[in-house]
Amino acid sequence: MHKLTSVLVVVDRGPGDLPLLAKAIALARAFGAGLELFACDAMHEYELEHTYDAQGREGARQASELELRRYLQRLSERVTAEKLAVSIDVASESPLYEGIVRKIIGSHPDLVLKSAVHDSASRHSALSANDWQLIRTCPAPLLLSRGRSWRVPPSIAAAVDVSEAETPGLGEMILHTAALLRAGCRGELEVLFGEGSEASAQDREVHVSTLRRLADDVQLDASRIRFLTGDPVMTLAAKAAEQHYDVLVLGALTHRTQQAAALVGTLTHTLMETLDSDFILIRPTRFGSPVPELNQNVRSAPAIKNAP
Repeated sequence: MHKLTSVLVVVDRGPGDLPLLAKAIALARAFGAGLELFACDAMHEYELEHTYDAQGREGARQASELELRRYLQRLSERVTAEKLAVSIDVASESPLYEGIVRKIIGSHPDLVLKSAVHDSASRHSALSANDWQLIRTCPAPLLLSRGRSWRVPPSIAAAVDVSEAETPGLGEMILHTAALLRAGCRGELEVLFGEGSEASAQDREVHVSTLRRLADDVQLDASRIRFLTGDPVMTLAAKAAEQHYDVLVLGALTHRTQQAAALVGTLTHTLMETLDSDFILIRPTRFGSPVPELNQNVRSAPAIKNAP
């Protein structure tokens, strides 16, 4: 992400909507970006798809979308009160993550904001199956918020892998996104790199040199790089928990093919399951979402724009 001019805010009529909107407004103010509020009525659409009353299905869908649009309109008034540009849009589609991805494909936002689903039994917001699928399929940078307010200035970390196993260019994208956020929010940034203890001295030298070059590219002092030795899954999680970062920027890409880590990678999965930071997930430029393009079965009402 090299610019931030458009932000898509996915709301779900839950307790995370207002904290999420506050962060979206702060980002829009910092970067001069426009906001679009979006909601997808997946649960009601699922029920409608399994009802035998085909005659009343469309009327029920329209009534639900109207109610949802009214809710978004009320939220949008908070944005216009800040003299920021905002539009709203609703859709009826199930599963939820596919409706969100199709909206992203149509709108091309620079950043997508969404709350993690709240789990009252957990000390922080948990991720639902839809959240994990959205991480796996989202074609744009995705900020998943756990609901905690950012400090002023915010503390930002970028987890960067410069090993040969990493996708070429992904490390640069992660660091550039983190640096953009740092500049716009006037935050503090650290770069985290975890390396296994089995790495050779030559490999370490190459990795140090690469990280310093990447840091120099975004005008970040080399003293802000944190080299962590040991299993990266353990060392990065421990460091992030210790520093209590507000935002952690990392890749949502796996080189493995088994179990839950196959969705996003073992490191990303572990960090998101154990930390209460917000996360910005980055995918390589060439990534193509497996969610198919918008089709005739997907219903989406035209977006309504509000002047600032």
